[in-house]
Amino acid sequence: MSRPNRRIAWVFAAGAAVVLAIGGLRLLSAWRGAPAPAEAGDSGLVASTDARTGDAAALANLARRVRTLRDNLNRTRSGLQQAERQSADLRERVAVLDDMLARDTLTDCPIFLHEETTVRALQSILREATESRVPAAGRMATGEMIARQRLRQRLTLLRDEMDQQARDLDARADVLRADLRRQADELAGIEQGLMSRLPTLPGK
Repeated sequence: MSRPNRRIAWVFAAGAAVVLAIGGLRLLSAWRGAPAPAEAGDSGLVASTDARTGDAAALANLARRVRTLRDNLNRTRSGLQQAERQSADLRERVAVLDDMLARDTLTDCPIFLHEETTVRALQSILREATESRVPAAGRMATGEMIARQRLRQRLTLLRDEMDQQARDLDARADVLRADLRRQADELAGIEQGLMSRLPTLPGK
C-alpha cells in the first residue's frame, strides 16, 4: 500500500474512533443528567455549567469540521481516480496511433476512431483508391497519395491532441495527490484534537 493510501486508511480508522467517541460522549451526557438548579449567588455552578456548554459547542463544531473534511477527501480521491483512468485510456490510444503510423496501416479502425467522421471518410477514399490501383502502373495514383497524406496528417493531429490531454490529466492528478495528502493530514490533526477533548468515561 502506498504512503498516501496508508495515511488515508489511518485517517478513516481514526474517523471511526471519533464517531464512537462522540456516541460515548452523548451517552455520558445522558448518564450525568441535567445539572442541579443553581441557588441565587452560586456563581461557581453557573460558570461550570457555562463551561460545559461551551465545551459541547466546541466539540460539535469539530465534529462538523471532520465530516466536511471527510466529504472533501472522498471527492478529491474520486477526482484523482477519474483523472488517472482517463490518462491511462488516452495513452493506450496514443500507442495504437503510433503503431498505425509506424506500420503505415492507416486504414485500421480501432473502436475509438469509429466516431471520427473525417478519419473514416479518408480511410474509405484510401481503400477505394488502393483497390482501383492499376497493378502494372507500379505506383500510387494521385488520389491515393493525397488521401494517404491527409489521413496521416489527421491521425498525427489526433495522436498529438490525445497526448497533450493525457499530459494535462497527469498534471491534474499530481495536484489532486498533493491535495489528498494535505486534506488527510488536516483531517488527522483535527480528529486527534477532537479525541483529546472528549471527556473520560467514569471508571477510566
